Amino acid sequence: ARFETLRQELARSFLALASDRQSVYLGRGWRAVQGPEFVPVLRRLFETKADDNYLNRGLPLRRLYQIAPNEGRELILAEIRRLEPRVDAKALGILPDRTLPELDGVLASNLEQGLEQNLSGAFTRHSGLIARYATEAILPRVKVAFEKDQAAGWAEVVTALLTYFLRVDPEYGLKKLRTAA
Repeated sequence: ARFETLRQELARSFLALASDRQSVYLGRGWRAVQGPEFVPVLRRLFETKADDNYLNRGLPLRRLYQIAPNEGRELILAEIRRLEPRVDAKALGILPDRTLPELDGVLASNLEQGLEQNLSGAFTRHSGLIARYATEAILPRVKVAFEKDQAAGWAEVVTALLTYFLRVDPEYGLKKLRTAA
C-alpha cells in the first residue's frame, strides 16, 4: 500500500520534475513506477513535448502504449498517418501487427510527397514504415519512388525499401540489392 501511495504521488508531481529526472523515470526507472495513474501524465507529455525532438514524444508514447494499449495504438496510428511524424521510429514500429493494410495508401502517398517535396526526414521515416508495415498492394508505387530516390542516393531509404522489396517481392528485391551494392 505504501508503494502504491508513493507511485500515485510521483504521478501527481511528475510534470513538475526536471526533464532529465522525467527521462530517468520513463527510461530505466519505468518498471518500478509504471501504473495506470501515469496515463494522464504520459498523454500530457506526448501532447506538449517539443516537436523538434522525436525522442521527447516517442518515449512517453511508447510508455502510454504499454499501460493503455488501445489509446497508445490510436496515437501511434495517427502519427504514422502524418506526413512528418513527431515521434521516433522506435515508437512508430512498436505495434505487433505484421502489416497495416489499411494504411498502405497513406504510407505510399507520404513516401511520394516526402520525395516530391524533398523532405528527407519524411521520406526516410515513411520508407522505414513501409518496410515495417506495408503490404504488396503498394509495390508499384514504391518501386517508382525507389527508382527516383536511387538518383538522390539516400542510403537509409534505399536500405529500408530494399527490406520491403525482399519481404513482398523477393525476386525484385534481390535484383535491386545486387545493383545497389
